[in-house]
Amino acid sequence: MPPSLRHPRLPPPPARCGLNAHSLRGGGILANLVENDILEAVIGLPQNLFYGTGIPACMLVMRPKGAKSVERQGKVLFINADAEY
Repeated sequence: MPPSLRHPRLPPPPARCGLNAHSLRGGGILANLVENDILEAVIGLPQNLFYGTGIPACMLVMRPKGAKSVERQGKVLFINADAEY
């Protein structure tokens, strides 16, 4: 993947909107994304956005390791977009 490319992903249902202090402990996948500075943003989406799903979801925006701009390194942007739908 080219370094400038952003890579948005919707995690599978058990992980949706589960990015919190508990999920970052223990060295899981989310902890690895944060520790390696791959995760750029988490966008919280409203419930009922996807057909047949009544739970809220979130989108993870990732970049390859080392591809973030200098001012964004070591940071994760959280966007609450549930009121925008």
